[in-house]
Amino acid sequence: MTRHRTFRPRNITTTCCVCDVRLEASGSGARCDPILGRYLCSRHGLASKRYADSRLLDLQPRLALLLRARRDLTWIRTMLTPTLVEQLVRFPRRGCKKTSPPTDGCCAWCYKKVAVDGTRRDVRPWHGVDFCRACYSRTRRRHQRSLSQMAALARFVRHDGGAWVLPLLQPSVNEHVAKMLAATRRPRRSRVSSDWI
Repeated sequence: MTRHRTFRPRNITTTCCVCDVRLEASGSGARCDPILGRYLCSRHGLASKRYADSRLLDLQPRLALLLRARRDLTWIRTMLTPTLVEQLVRFPRRGCKKTSPPTDGCCAWCYKKVAVDGTRRDVRPWHGVDFCRACYSRTRRRHQRSLSQMAALARFVRHDGGAWVLPLLQPSVNEHVAKMLAATRRPRRSRVSSDWI
């Protein structure tokens, strides 16, 4: 399972982004775009994956080999620079459907009503946003997973000579990795000769 399918609500029905076929998000007929994370039907999802894999091998063979060898870093496909994403996506984005923002008393993710009759018993706040219990636990898992993913990328950059991958990623990812590397840098010991002791 991809991280997109893991963190979307499992009880929704959606449509393919290319042909508008109705499909269950958690069903076997739904596939996930490897770059953009959109839901596609089986036919378009497989075509999109094959196209992205072959183009990535042509454009960035070193990155393609890295994604095959390191399963803990496959998530960086969704964090590539926009110019590289345009070259890897077979079915570009169409005009996105606008959704109305959640009103007070509704979950920010699934729009389920959580505050009934003035009671906030089922509300779980996260950084100033209200969630229902299920979406709150999903958000916490997503947050923990993103922290472990960024730590894996920082380890790859520091210990395996992976600084070459940073120009291929979004600037926000680069800033976060730089902060993590600066925070985990060991303090340098000053060398004092025995003459000074």
